[in-house]
Amino acid sequence: MEGLAMFEKLVEYAAKAEGTAQSDAHYQYAVGLEILGHKEEALEHLQKAIQLGFSNLSDVTTDEDLQSLRDDPRFQALVSEIQRRQPAR
Repeated sequence: MEGLAMFEKLVEYAAKAEGTAQSDAHYQYAVGLEILGHKEEALEHLQKAIQLGFSNLSDVTTDEDLQSLRDDPRFQALVSEIQRRQPAR
């Protein structure tokens, strides 16, 4: 699919960038995959985003495009991982 190829290029370019570009690219790829119904791959890229430092808990928990993943225990584990990484208040 042309859309997936664009996301793959985004991730490829982001790997060469600084800051949060790489984790953000994997997050966007996860969202795109979920929209297309590729749940397993979406979870893989969401996990990769979090491993790379994606920490926007609000985006992960409120993004309507990720709605269908929220009941999956793997999604819940990823949310917990972000919560563990949040600074204590």
